[in-house]
Amino acid sequence: MSFFRNKPILITVVALAAAILLAAVSHFTDGAPERVAGGATSAVEGVFAKLFSPVMNIGKNNADKDELLAEIEELKMQIDELTKENRGAEEYIEENKRLKDLLGIKEQMVNKEVLTAQVISYDWDNFSETVTINRGSKDGVEKEDAVISSAGIVGRVTEVGGDWARITTILSPEHSLGIRIARTGDLAVAEGDLKLAKDKKLRLDYISGAAELVDGDIVETSGIGGIYPPDITIGRVSEIKKDNSGVVVYAVVEPAADFTRLFEVLVITDWTRESVTPDYVQDATEDADYVGEITEDEIENAEG
Repeated sequence: MSFFRNKPILITVVALAAAILLAAVSHFTDGAPERVAGGATSAVEGVFAKLFSPVMNIGKNNADKDELLAEIEELKMQIDELTKENRGAEEYIEENKRLKDLLGIKEQMVNKEVLTAQVISYDWDNFSETVTINRGSKDGVEKEDAVISSAGIVGRVTEVGGDWARITTILSPEHSLGIRIARTGDLAVAEGDLKLAKDKKLRLDYISGAAELVDGDIVETSGIGGIYPPDITIGRVSEIKKDNSGVVVYAVVEPAADFTRLFEVLVITDWTRESVTPDYVQDATEDADYVGEITEDEIENAEG
């Protein structure tokens, strides 16, 4: 038996020979021999069925398997296409929302010339954090123009080309700007800090000793310095550092603008400074103690 199991080809040859022999016998004989041959032929047919049925089933199963794999691949392709379409729809909805928000901010920019721009690159090194936009001198962009997102302040223009401009963000250690605590009216200076910038945060200095900061206080531009119009959101206080006597030394501000997802921004190319200077700016310059130790000259140069 083991011999035949190991010799499938031989089995096939023997079976075919037996079939031919029995067919010949049935042709040249009649009566009992024919009946014998007929019975033998049926037996051979049964053997054939047993021998070749698995082979035929294997072929059929392989065909079914190939067809199933092809269907699976087609379904995968359809799923990929649907996923891309869904992702594209989500991106379109998100972009549409961003543009609507930006348009809403643009409409609020009374007495200001505002230009929409797209962010084309974002760079960070050990000294500064910068964003490059697709607008430049051909569009009226100049150095020191303020740049904002739909959420809040982004930074100011520090380099300009014909069709591009580079913005130094408020996260950069070389950047500072005058701020006002929305809840109390207290003034201070927000500065980029190398350590805090890694966490996308700012340092709040020159805080009045009488200031009553609390976590969550909203920080806005003060208008002091002439670069940023007043009352534009910068962010919120997320941490307050005090000395042993309880006096506020500095605070940490989390910017409202998401610097990891900057796509479109507004460049404020011009604004009427004289008509929007708040009373608290004049009060602050008349009383330097109102903002701690900072002097009038320091306030005016705080955004440099």
